[in-house]
Amino acid sequence: MLRLFKACLLVLFLISTTTVVNSDTSWITKKSDKSKQEIKLEKKIKKDEIKKKSEWIKKKKIKNKEKFKKQKKENKSWITKKSKKETKEDKKKLKEYINIDNLPKSEFYFVAQSSNDEFYYGYVNSSKDSEKIKINNVTYNNRSDGFGYLDDGKTTCKVNSKLALVFNNLGGQVVVECVDGTEFNGIYVQQGQIGYGTGVSNKGDDINFKFYPTKVEALAQYKNLQDKNRLIDAPTAGPEEQDFKDIKPLGKYYALLIGNSKYAKWASLTSPKNDIEGVYEVLKNNYDFEKIIKVNDANRSDIFNAFQKLNKLTTDEDYVLIYYSGHGMRTENQAFWIPVEAEQEWGGGSWINTNDIHVAISKLRAKHILLLSDSCYVGNAFKGNNDEIKETQKKNLDKQFIENILLERARWFISSGGNSQVMDEVVKGHSLFAYKLIDLLKNNKTYLTSDVLFSEISKYNSQFLFSGGYNQSPVIGTVDTWGHLGGHFVFLPKK
Repeated sequence: MLRLFKACLLVLFLISTTTVVNSDTSWITKKSDKSKQEIKLEKKIKKDEIKKKSEWIKKKKIKNKEKFKKQKKENKSWITKKSKKETKEDKKKLKEYINIDNLPKSEFYFVAQSSNDEFYYGYVNSSKDSEKIKINNVTYNNRSDGFGYLDDGKTTCKVNSKLALVFNNLGGQVVVECVDGTEFNGIYVQQGQIGYGTGVSNKGDDINFKFYPTKVEALAQYKNLQDKNRLIDAPTAGPEEQDFKDIKPLGKYYALLIGNSKYAKWASLTSPKNDIEGVYEVLKNNYDFEKIIKVNDANRSDIFNAFQKLNKLTTDEDYVLIYYSGHGMRTENQAFWIPVEAEQEWGGGSWINTNDIHVAISKLRAKHILLLSDSCYVGNAFKGNNDEIKETQKKNLDKQFIENILLERARWFISSGGNSQVMDEVVKGHSLFAYKLIDLLKNNKTYLTSDVLFSEISKYNSQFLFSGGYNQSPVIGTVDTWGHLGGHFVFLPKK
C-alpha cells in the first residue's frame, strides 16, 4: 500500500513537472519570439534613422555647396594676384611643415576640422602692403596670407584672410584653396586673443576653426581634437557628471527676470516676453532656484520695486541672476533701460539711467551676481574689468576649483551687444542672445560659469556675422565697484 502511494506521488510529481516545464518552455518561446520582433523593430527604427540622417546630410551638403558658391563670388573682389602664392622655397619646406610641430614662426596659427573628420592646421602672416585697421589703439593689416596642411601628410593649401571691423570688434573672412581641389570659405570673429570661425567647402562639408597667436596653443588644440575626435565648435565638454554631484553652494539661488515687450510710445518687441518665459522655465525645471521673480512689461517703479524685493530676500551667501530684455537707448554719452511707459524723447524722467542700475546692483546682498542685459546700446555702460575672462569649463578641471570660485565674491555682467543695436526676434521667437542662453542652460549637465556662457554665446553669434544681416557682438566684464573679488557665477543643475 505504501509502495503504491509512493508510486502515485511520483507520477503526480512527474506530471506537474512536465506541465511546469511545458508552461515555462511555452513562455520562454513566446518571450523569445517577442524579443525577435523587438529586435526587428529596433533594427527598422535604426535603419530609418540612418536613412533620415543620410538624407539630412545630403540636403545639408547641397545647401552648403550653394552657400560656398555665393561666398566665393563675393570673395573674388579681394582675392587678388597680390595674394601670396607658393614659392620654390615654400615648396621645399612643405615636407618639413607637414608636421605641425615644425610650422615656422608666424603671427597667427590655425586649427580646423571638417564635418567629414578631416583635420587642417597652418599659419598666416600680415600682408604689409595691405590697408590698415585701427581698434583699441592697435593697428592691424587687413590682409593676411599663409599656408595650411591636411593631416594626410601630402595635401597643402593656400590661405587668404581679410579683416574687418564689425561693431567695434574684429571679424574676418577666410578663403582656403588646396592642391587636391578642396576649397573652403569661412567667417570668424575675434574674442580676446582667439578667433572663432565657421565655414563651408565646395564639397558641402562644414568646417570649424580657431586662430591662435602662438604655436603652443594651436598645437594643444590640434592634439586635443585628434584625441577627442570632436568638432571645435561643439559645446565645451565638461567634467564627468558624477564628479560634481556633491558640490554644495554656500547659499541659495535667486533670479530677477524683466521682459518688456508692450510699449506705450515705443515700438513693441516680440522676443522679450518669450525670452524671460524660456529662461524662467529652464531655471525652474533644471536648477534649484529658491525664488524666481518674473516681471512682464515693467514700468520704472516695477523695476526698482523688484530690485528692492530681491535685496530683502537675499543674504551675503546667496547667488543672484538678473536678466533684462527690452529696449535700450544711448544719448549724450549715457545709456538707459527703457520702461514700458517711457516717452520717446529723453527728459521725461522715466528712462532708467544705467548709473541707477549700477547703484541698485551695488546695494544687493549676495555672494555672486550675474547681470544679463539683452538690449540695444547699453553693453559698454556696464563694461568693467575683463582681465579675468578665461574659459573655465575644461575636461581636466577639478572639483576643487569650482568649490573655490563659489566661495569668492563675483560681480559679472554679459550684454548682448556693445554700443550698438541688437536683434529682436531671430530664432524661434527668441532673440539671438536668449536662444543660445536657453540652449546652454538646458544642456548643462555639470556646471556652467559666466565666462563659458559668454564664450559659447559669442561663438554662436559669430555664425551670423557677414551673413543674414545679424551683426552684434556680446560684451562681458567684471565690475569692481559692485564688489567683485575674483569669483565666477556658476550654474549648477539639479542633483
